[in-house]
Amino acid sequence: MQKPKNTMTQAIDKTELALTVAETATEPNTEALARDITKLSLRELCLEASKLWSQLEEASDSEGAVEEIIQQLFSVQEAIPRKIDGIVWVAEGLQVEIEDWKCKKDRISEMYDKVIARKVRQLEEIKQGILKLNEVGLLPDLNLGEERAFEIQDNPPKVVPTVDPSLEEFPDEYKVEKIKYEADKKKILDAHKEGVDVSGFAEVTVGKHVRFKMNPERTRKTKAKTK
Repeated sequence: MQKPKNTMTQAIDKTELALTVAETATEPNTEALARDITKLSLRELCLEASKLWSQLEEASDSEGAVEEIIQQLFSVQEAIPRKIDGIVWVAEGLQVEIEDWKCKKDRISEMYDKVIARKVRQLEEIKQGILKLNEVGLLPDLNLGEERAFEIQDNPPKVVPTVDPSLEEFPDEYKVEKIKYEADKKKILDAHKEGVDVSGFAEVTVGKHVRFKMNPERTRKTKAKTK
């Protein structure tokens, strides 16, 4: 016959069940809702953006799938300006969503950290309570229950220096000198800019990135109209 669970076990089970339900039910619904809202917003801005967003959502998670969509988009040389607008609007929408999900992740992580910290503190206080009772003689070193037991044992010895090892009073034979070298990347880059050859010990690379922004020609026309 299976033994009934005690009150603590039942409470833990209920808490874990509640967290599981919250994770499996709330988060996917929230993510789906966010996707729908973004899609509607993009549709109002540009049909190309809405179409691209749908393609991204339907694309597989395999590496290169989205890159292939972008390449296919430009394989047909028509309506290029609208396609550019669509890409930039989708990219900006993704940037907003990324920051939003980072905030949500931080909030959830903070909540979990608090729960973990409380459990760690509770466990540590149980141990400290037992040690104090052992110190005053109210608990022996070995304590036996019906099925479980706990025993007070000595920790491995540890050394706490009472004198600063950098001082002369600290014996040299017990000192260990640790030197760690790191490349001064800023200084190397400055030297490279000044024409110094650093190729013997460093490689200076220049990558590329994509910057999403307003059409500069449209911006100039708008400013001209307002004058």
